[in-house]
Amino acid sequence: MIPPVDLNAAVESAGAGISIGDADGRFVYANPSFCRITGYSLEQLLGRHVLSIVHPDCREANARAIAKLMADGRGSYVIEKLLVRGDGETIWVENVVSAIPDALGRVASVVSLTQDVTERQNFRQAL
Repeated sequence: MIPPVDLNAAVESAGAGISIGDADGRFVYANPSFCRITGYSLEQLLGRHVLSIVHPDCREANARAIAKLMADGRGSYVIEKLLVRGDGETIWVENVVSAIPDALGRVASVVSLTQDVTERQNFRQAL
């Protein structure tokens, strides 16, 4: 038997960044790790469009992936992209993005798991 789990506490204390965007692509939630990775406070993120923190070089590809997810109404994708942190620093992140459908199968929101992979990208580029 699986013991009861406090999902809110699990999300809040997770090492990975977790964020949720609404169907319009605006942040409605971000855990402390996501805020730490991106350099934005929760207050700075709420209501902001998710693409607004994506580096211009990666915005088009990210927008296409989001559009496909929204059109499909389900599923997920993985993407590596550049983000512009709140302090202006550019970092590489890996996002695992999944649709959360409503009762009619439309995307109600999107959940994203985010890891800073800057060191990995720098290592790849050095090779």
